[in-house]
Amino acid sequence: MAYHLRAYSFQNLPDEVRGFVAESFAFRQVKACYQITSGLSNHNYLIVVEQNKYLLKLYQNDLPSPSLAFQGLIATSESNIQEVIRWDECLKVALFTYMDEVAEDIDKKRLCNLVGTISAVHQQPLVNLPVSLDLKQALSDLSTSFKKRFNSELECCLRLLDSYPKEEGCCHNDLVRENVIATEAGVIVIDFEYAAVGDIYFDIAGLVTSFQLTNDEIVWMLNVYYGSKSSVVPDYAIEKLRGFRIAYLLLCIAWYDARGEVEKATSHALQLKRLNTT
Repeated sequence: MAYHLRAYSFQNLPDEVRGFVAESFAFRQVKACYQITSGLSNHNYLIVVEQNKYLLKLYQNDLPSPSLAFQGLIATSESNIQEVIRWDECLKVALFTYMDEVAEDIDKKRLCNLVGTISAVHQQPLVNLPVSLDLKQALSDLSTSFKKRFNSELECCLRLLDSYPKEEGCCHNDLVRENVIATEAGVIVIDFEYAAVGDIYFDIAGLVTSFQLTNDEIVWMLNVYYGSKSSVVPDYAIEKLRGFRIAYLLLCIAWYDARGEVEKATSHALQLKRLNTT
């Protein structure tokens, strides 16, 4: 998805943040600064230094140091992962490489490469990511009114989550379309803020939801995913994925609701309704 940019004076950034940028690019001048207005969680800026572009992220909550370290580590071996330049935990700020998107649509070839990249992320040593996602706890923490509104979906989801073997891996956990950038060099995965160890099916559910894959495309994607690990797709994969798709959709709806993103919340609610009727 293309970034929404607005011209912004670099001098308007807090002194400490400008100092952080200056330290990052000693003897190099910031030529331009743009505010990225499409983000929902943090304050993001495009910084142009000489001929290079960088993403400056100011976190509204605690800086996710373990996730940043994990992203930086895998970016050294996986070219399709956004590079982390540096971060400052006290300032709650991080600097990344910035990629221009060249295509709105992700074709099948790019999607195949994306699935391979996510598979590689999942196969990283668990010790490299010292945080975990308790999906059932996250669902339990949803508001009482929300759980009442989606009671039948939540019950179905929890039953399915308990019905199949757990497949742990290092997961991105936020594979929304905005975090997949189609560049000239290929598809780049960005923003590992919510990365944690968990069941790999949550990421697969994210891909299915974000790209609104058909049933045939889901079967194809599962074959690509397990094929990248030289494994066979388990016979329970579709039904297990159904449970994780419900979980992913419920958490997305709640997240967008809380931020007043009515259109996105409604879109995900419609996906959930369609899923429940198939």
